[in-house]
Amino acid sequence: MENILNKRNEFLKSLNIKEEDRGQYITLSTESLNEKAVNIITKSSLIKEINNEILNEYINYLDIMGHKKEYFKLYNNNLINIKKYFEANIFISISDFKNKNLDKLFESKGDFSKYLRGNKKLIISPKNAKSAGYKIFLRKI
Repeated sequence: MENILNKRNEFLKSLNIKEEDRGQYITLSTESLNEKAVNIITKSSLIKEINNEILNEYINYLDIMGHKKEYFKLYNNNLINIKKYFEANIFISISDFKNKNLDKLFESKGDFSKYLRGNKKLIISPKNAKSAGYKIFLRKI
């Protein structure tokens, strides 16, 4: 403990802080660190809340397409796993999904590619898909 106090005092000396002001400086530094910790916790909570909203939206998409039960059988529920499930199992154009044309849900990427090549008007730019909340449906074909 004495070694730590010596290092702290050496550090404070290096900052050219008067000895009588050192206690005040340490208090201010501690308050500043506490404030930053609160900000980090607040931001972390906000990110968690947003991720939960996104996850619930994706689960709703699976429910609409009749894949919700299968997803929950195979995976623990989190954003990484739901993205993996969509990549492996969900092949539908964003336009068809938005228009509730669920009969256009394909079993394989190959069949989906053929369908899109024949229906170029269904292809949406990634920027538009992301801004509309359908990023999970984007595929490289």
